[in-house]
Amino acid sequence: MQVKKIYYYHNRMSQGATISIMMIMVMVVVGLGIYLMNAGTCSGPDSNASYKYNDEGECVIDKCNAGYVLEGNVCITDSCSGPDLNASYKYNDDGDCVFDECNEEFFLQDGLCLRRLDVNARNSENFSGGGVPVNCEIDGYTFGQCKSTETGEVLTGDQGNCGIGTRGKYPNVTIGATGGGTCEADTTEDCEVPCRDVCTAPDDLWVTDDNAECRAIRNGQSVVLGSESGYCGQGTKVKTLTLPETTNVEEYKTSINFSSCEPEKVEACSVPCENNLVDVGCPTSLNSWDWVYANNGAVYTEESAKQVINRQITFDEAVPMPAVSREYAINLDALDEATGEINEDKIPKGKKIKFKAGENHSYDYLTEQNCSIVELEDAQAPRVKTDCVIEDVVGQCQSVGCGQPLERTITPTMTKPTWGDGVCNIPTAGTEVCQGQYAKSCCSFAGDFTAITGDEGCFLEENIWKRKYTRTGHPGCYEPDVELKADPSCNRKCTLKSIEFESGGTVGTYYSRIGGTSQSTNQAKKVKSVEYLEPRVNGTQKTCPYNSGIATYYRDAVLLPQVGDRFNRFNIETVKSRNDLTVHEDVGDINFSCGRTYKHHGPPSNNVEKKDDGTNCGDQDTAPAKYDSCNSKPTSQKICP
Repeated sequence: MQVKKIYYYHNRMSQGATISIMMIMVMVVVGLGIYLMNAGTCSGPDSNASYKYNDEGECVIDKCNAGYVLEGNVCITDSCSGPDLNASYKYNDDGDCVFDECNEEFFLQDGLCLRRLDVNARNSENFSGGGVPVNCEIDGYTFGQCKSTETGEVLTGDQGNCGIGTRGKYPNVTIGATGGGTCEADTTEDCEVPCRDVCTAPDDLWVTDDNAECRAIRNGQSVVLGSESGYCGQGTKVKTLTLPETTNVEEYKTSINFSSCEPEKVEACSVPCENNLVDVGCPTSLNSWDWVYANNGAVYTEESAKQVINRQITFDEAVPMPAVSREYAINLDALDEATGEINEDKIPKGKKIKFKAGENHSYDYLTEQNCSIVELEDAQAPRVKTDCVIEDVVGQCQSVGCGQPLERTITPTMTKPTWGDGVCNIPTAGTEVCQGQYAKSCCSFAGDFTAITGDEGCFLEENIWKRKYTRTGHPGCYEPDVELKADPSCNRKCTLKSIEFESGGTVGTYYSRIGGTSQSTNQAKKVKSVEYLEPRVNGTQKTCPYNSGIATYYRDAVLLPQVGDRFNRFNIETVKSRNDLTVHEDVGDINFSCGRTYKHHGPPSNNVEKKDDGTNCGDQDTAPAKYDSCNSKPTSQKICP
């Protein structure tokens, strides 16, 4: 029993497991199918779109490719056209064609795409309604400082800093260019700052006075070497410039550039270190030493430089020459503010200090110890580094194109030159929009409306006959170049425009009436062609009241003729007398009567045969031989053979 129970339980578990597994497999398959439909892609007829399965398993458009938008069930290009020819357009999410961006070389201004224009590249052909090109007006030039072509440094006339160089030449613009005109460009030109005269006096013209003291610097103090000070070693004595005895002193002074010579120099001197004197520590001067400018050629006041040379103060105590500002140079008349010309002689001068140094002892060591031989050299005061001053010359507002904002030129112009190591970067001339000011509308250049004359210019609009007017138009004008105006001259009655006849043969007629019969044989002309102009009336339109029945024979022009109608006689005046018709002037004067033979029971024949010859009917003027109606009894009309 226990085994059976176990077996029975096992069977029940097997059946339940089987059902569960089957359900799971179905769910997996269904889920996988749904996943594949939802997540998978499919393909469709539109190559500009990507597709996917929707919830119903249908393959539908997922999204349009780049550059396309969905309209209905089709992906169309997202570009479209709009009123501004200088812009690109695209469809928005609602499918409306909207502005996207201005084309290259155009910018958006007040809702219009305007061309970016360079004043120096502008040409009158670029504009519609623009002005005639007018160049800048100038009143001279401003010149920059003369600079060395090798080092780029400002030439001052100092030794080693003078001679030929180049300088900038800047036009003084007073009125800017207009209408695409140009301005003279900034240029450079050669210049020269003469070198100041150099003293060529021989060294023996500087002599030492017997009472000259041998001085040195000790611990920052000037001392006289000797027993009184207790110091010994190397120092310097001052030498004074003297002139030799000569018969022509002035000529000699000129020959050596005497005015450029320093009145004092120094020479080495020494006091033996004996009797317990203290050595100041300066080395003995050597002939192999050379001159070195102090502090990279800095310029000092003349007074302090002379104190250095006389060992009255140390080099560190020398006073630098104040730098000359541009304004100060203008006040000194050294700088012409209008032209930039410089008078080098009026710029304050100071002194450069030269030291002797050599291989054994460096310049730095000697200057630190205040031991070197010193000389002075004339030099121009330094200049305060000042950039040039640039002001914009604003031109008048001018038209650059119909319907566009006015523009004016902006010409950056140097009004004050650089000074010292200042720089001058003048921007390129350009334009700016004159806010709120616009050129005449492009439509004002579209020409006058001119009427199209004659019938060709008449058109029916809303049941009103109007005349068409046109003008040449303009690409920048978006107003219509065609307009219709009500014009009574476009109204007309039914008009016979043309009619042409040809031979119509012979027509017999037979009529039976009370009192007798009437019969005739008639020569006739047939309408070969005819053209009518339909009437033009305001309101419901009408047609010409011509006979629209079968072509037939008429004795006179009582109805409007149609092709195939035959007439024994025809007078255009009869047609003209109608109130519902006009005859075109090209129709001419048509009036003919063809031959006729007849017999009527009443007047004018009274049953007697009559013959009437015709006029203007050509070979059909002669009346027929008989009146027998071509034997047409009882036919009312018959075209005779």
